[in-house]
Amino acid sequence: MFIKNGYDAREIARRNGISPRGIKSVRYRLHKKIGRGKHESIKTYLGSL
Repeated sequence: MFIKNGYDAREIARRNGISPRGIKSVRYRLHKKIGRGKHESIKTYLGSL
């Protein structure tokens, strides 16, 4: 939901009490799981659902 609403990694991390690096790892795994390339937008993908 945070990604879909346009929050950056630092803001998501602050709201969830984890490090920005942890958020970047989550984004990486999400890209891999949904089959998107590294530079393809997760936000665009989630907006189309």
